[in-house]
Amino acid sequence: MMRPPVRSYSELVTLLESYADKYKLDATPASMVFYGQKSYKNRKQIGIEVHKYGSNLFLSQHRYIVDLFTRAGMHESKPLSTPMPKKAQQKSGSQELFTDVKTYRSLVGGLQYLTFTRPDISYSVNYVCQFMQAPTTTHFQLVKRILRFVQGTATLGILIMSNSSLDLYGFSDAD
Repeated sequence: MMRPPVRSYSELVTLLESYADKYKLDATPASMVFYGQKSYKNRKQIGIEVHKYGSNLFLSQHRYIVDLFTRAGMHESKPLSTPMPKKAQQKSGSQELFTDVKTYRSLVGGLQYLTFTRPDISYSVNYVCQFMQAPTTTHFQLVKRILRFVQGTATLGILIMSNSSLDLYGFSDAD
């Protein structure tokens, strides 16, 4: 049975609190951190953090980003200001297949999960997802570039304000 969509801020808070109770999640008055089974034996954080600021909620995945960088071994990398290079630069590069496909898929999957609270990287992550079957070294460089962008913006997330209608608006500039 599907739950009806959340229509108000108070319904969202009630939903989050019910999940915390139902799944025995760690919750403090100021924030809730959602946990789940990542492996059969180890209880790992899946990374969606809900912080309450006054009557507003802030959703982020900062700890998940730190774990993602640990997996990628990119703690010493320099942050970038954009997740993708210019379109002309995307097409050029090596056609040599990337040898560690498992690592590529793991990092791209981690970035896909990150788009729950980081819609700003959705286009870039979708682009590298298209090459999961046979990634090249150029595609892996794009994944590392997205990670470097995320490193510089790790504290970003989604702010849900109590006075908002929870309506989703989209804009397009299609000429």
